Amino acid sequence: MKGEILSCPSCGLELEVTENKGDCVELKELGIEGEDWGE
Repeated sequence: MKGEILSCPSCGLELEVTENKGDCVELKELGIEGEDWGE
């Protein structure tokens, strides 16, 4: 389903489903925003 977030059980990477085309699914890696330590 478009917009669904999946997590890889092996590496823990989170992926978002961006498009469904029949039996094919397009995934996009979700970027993790780090904390700002420059304070």
